Amino acid sequence: MADAQVLGTCSRKGLKVQVLSPALKLRKYSIYFYISLTIIINMDVKKELIIGTIGVVVILFLSVFYARQFSNINKSATINKPKINMINGIVTELTVSEITKHNIDSDCWIIINNSVYQVTEFLSLHPGGASRITPYCGQDATTAFDTKGGKGSHSSTAIQELDSLKLGVLNEKVDISNANIKQSIDVIKNSPKKERELDDD
Repeated sequence: MADAQVLGTCSRKGLKVQVLSPALKLRKYSIYFYISLTIIINMDVKKELIIGTIGVVVILFLSVFYARQFSNINKSATINKPKINMINGIVTELTVSEITKHNIDSDCWIIINNSVYQVTEFLSLHPGGASRITPYCGQDATTAFDTKGGKGSHSSTAIQELDSLKLGVLNEKVDISNANIKQSIDVIKNSPKKERELDDD
């Protein structure tokens, strides 16, 4: 079989097994089919029985052949299936139960309008003080944010700052390495303090 499109060999427990190409497999099954057909034809049976038997053999042959091919395709697809590969590979699904785990001032996530925000480093930068946010760590803070704790509404600056701290939307799988959030915190730190205080006190 040197010229028979052998893809490779593998050994297990001292036995060598040849890995055959699809073309060679088809050729092998064709030989089996030809032998079976020859035996049937040489038997003294009725034509109807011969035709029926040939039909069954053909169906079985095609079923086995294509089932094996489909199985090989599925195995290949599984092996080559792309994996989630985000920046630092820290992938988390933003479920409500996950958000509730981040419920202290040293690890504070909040939900606003179905989006999830990581505000831990922002607490000390909030113009109104960390105490305005910490009661909502691990919870939905939509009403509190939209009404500014019952004092009106937040400014465009506050909305932009909040948006820069966004992890994603509820039930989304995201990278929580927070590289972008850390950059956003640096930007907020370097923004004019007086302007932020006047804007959002």
